Amino acid sequence: MESKMAILTRRDENAVAYLTMNMPERLNALSDEMLAALQDTLKRIEVR
Repeated sequence: MESKMAILTRRDENAVAYLTMNMPERLNALSDEMLAALQDTLKRIEVR
């Protein structure tokens, strides 16, 4: 079974959301796929 790594990970710590781009083979380029992942993740972040 093939496991696909997430292209964007999120870690929350002390009211700060850390986003890590994980596409080293593409040099973390802002492709359509990466932009969609960023947009989706940013929409989910709760602003305090």
